[in-house]
Amino acid sequence: MPKFLLPFLVSCLLITAAALIYVRHEHRLGYVAVVAQAAERDRLNVEWGRLLIEESLWTSPGHIESESRRRLDMREPEKVYFVKGNLVNE
Repeated sequence: MPKFLLPFLVSCLLITAAALIYVRHEHRLGYVAVVAQAAERDRLNVEWGRLLIEESLWTSPGHIESESRRRLDMREPEKVYFVKGNLVNE
């Protein structure tokens, strides 16, 4: 066996081991990032669901009527008048 073959193989082994360590480390970092993004997605989906429920509450006719009565002291008119035609005398 030539003299340079053993050091060459040992150096190849060390380089391969270092590359393997680097790739595994990068994979772990990527996995942690994916898990964090999945948790963020789940949190945002829950928040979106809450916002949809809140929107449906605020846009329901019963809620709008009760809030207009409570906050603005609004009420239905006693009589309703309909006007036809032009109000200006010609």
